[in-house]
Amino acid sequence: MASYSSSQERIDFDDPLLANQLFGPRNAHLDLLAAASGAQIGSRGASVFFSSPDHAVLQCLYRLFVQLYDMLRNGISISQQDMSRAYAMLAADPGLNLRQVFQEAVFVNTPRKTVTARNVAQKQYLDILRRNEMVFAVGPAGTGKTYLAVAMAISMLQQHQVKRIVLTRPAVEAGERLGFLPGDLADKLNPYLRPLYDALH
Repeated sequence: MASYSSSQERIDFDDPLLANQLFGPRNAHLDLLAAASGAQIGSRGASVFFSSPDHAVLQCLYRLFVQLYDMLRNGISISQQDMSRAYAMLAADPGLNLRQVFQEAVFVNTPRKTVTARNVAQKQYLDILRRNEMVFAVGPAGTGKTYLAVAMAISMLQQHQVKRIVLTRPAVEAGERLGFLPGDLADKLNPYLRPLYDALH
């Protein structure tokens, strides 16, 4: 399927239609990868050419193109966002199997969207959630700790692995006590559970 040498820096694909999907409309995917990697990337027919003074970048791009082409051949669609995600993940972990990340990390299919891991750390988090009954996740805000945990809970509920979801959250006070908030107990707890409700919706 592919041929590669450090002098040519070229991969020849055997299916022009799949190669065009890989390159993107008007080589948009290749332009995105060129900006992310600093390499010069171009295509001709079903072949892709790339050059960079950094040998590690060349190896990463080679693995990326081969693995993404294999994914396309197996019916896995790839978006522009997936290209940049895949390059970042392979650059961080050269031995990563992208097909496994993209296939096995898909765990919630709803009428609205499909949730996938966006990086290696999130994939590891999902794997740990699958294997253990209790998981403590520590990390900065916005890294997906609550969102992925709620998505996993919904997935397990849909697959009848659990009968119900119980939402709990520590009432961390920031200057005012629960007693000063208006309404009944549910109204007082609502601000603390709002991130969980948002993730559910």
